[in-house]
Amino acid sequence: MVNMKHIDKSVRDHNQQAIIVDDTITIKMRVGREVRGTYSFPLTEWQKADNHPTFNKNWNRLKLIEKYTKVLDNQDGGECQAARIRDSQITAITKALEG
Repeated sequence: MVNMKHIDKSVRDHNQQAIIVDDTITIKMRVGREVRGTYSFPLTEWQKADNHPTFNKNWNRLKLIEKYTKVLDNQDGGECQAARIRDSQITAITKALEG
């Protein structure tokens, strides 16, 4: 069992935690200490984003995360804060995978 974890704190009061267990990535979206949402997807989906659907892995990863976080666009901070939270989630996953 592979167990990796990283918390990205780049968005004030909105810590994003990536937890990787076996072949599943789980994201915990926090506001302060309270978990406001959680979603999971297979690790293979993240790995596939390296070169699919485009050869820009950053764009692919963003689109993958957007698929699971559409609800963020309608919250108080709007699209700008949603974009920052998504970037924080991408950073958390990347750093968790680095170990």
